[in-house]
Amino acid sequence: MTKRMLIMLGAVGLVFGGILVFQLLVKPAMMRKFIPVGVIPPQTVSTAKAGFSEWQGEFTPTSSRAMRSRPARRSCS
Repeated sequence: MTKRMLIMLGAVGLVFGGILVFQLLVKPAMMRKFIPVGVIPPQTVSTAKAGFSEWQGEFTPTSSRAMRSRPARRSCS
């Protein structure tokens, strides 16, 4: 019983130790490698002047189904 408990505690210690080493040593090193510190990318901004335009009151249908004039079905019982 004691032998199994020691094996289990060793395995759990290895797993948690590996996670701790990754979080404290490996991950910050990867972050420093891939994300350069202090370099801010330029911001892209586009502008346009506001103006008035005439409202288009109706739209032209583009599908053949919309061009057929069929009365709407009512399914009220």
